[in-house]
Amino acid sequence: MLKSVVTFYQELPSTVKRVLLRGLLLWFVFSVSYYYIFLPHGKMVKAFTHITSISTVWVLNNYYSEGFVMGSPTTLGEIIQLGKRNILYIMDTCSGFKLFVLYLGFLICAPGKVKSKLLYSFTGVILIYILNILRCCAIAILVLQKPHWTYFAHHYIFTIIVYSAIFFLWLSFLKIKKSSAL
Repeated sequence: MLKSVVTFYQELPSTVKRVLLRGLLLWFVFSVSYYYIFLPHGKMVKAFTHITSISTVWVLNNYYSEGFVMGSPTTLGEIIQLGKRNILYIMDTCSGFKLFVLYLGFLICAPGKVKSKLLYSFTGVILIYILNILRCCAIAILVLQKPHWTYFAHHYIFTIIVYSAIFFLWLSFLKIKKSSAL
């Protein structure tokens, strides 16, 4: 099996090898940084969680029902309440931080022009941010209206939607890169 993996790798085009090696290096650096720097010190991840929570409360109050407020922050995230009821707990791992890094990491590793990468970076992060806010709002509404659907929607449906969106953003970038090379 190991021999077939090595043979497969050796047969890859040099561009694909470069992207894979960059990706592995970036993944390693991010993983070490995330678990030993970002999470323990928490300021950057907490900022993403706070912005996600504020935005979710704003959208819920403006488009669903007034009365949503931020509860007291906890060590792992922030609580959104309606009245005195805890509706949504946005953990630091749900802030979208890892999604942004995943998306941007691919753009960094992929071959392409810096201008295209910057445009796709900005546009993609905004779209992922909006999608994550809508995801949080949808979970809050499910908690209120269909609580028995919440677990499945959060862990499966919304995960598929978010990662599919990221995948299609990557495909769009690759198509632009391919068409500009012609």
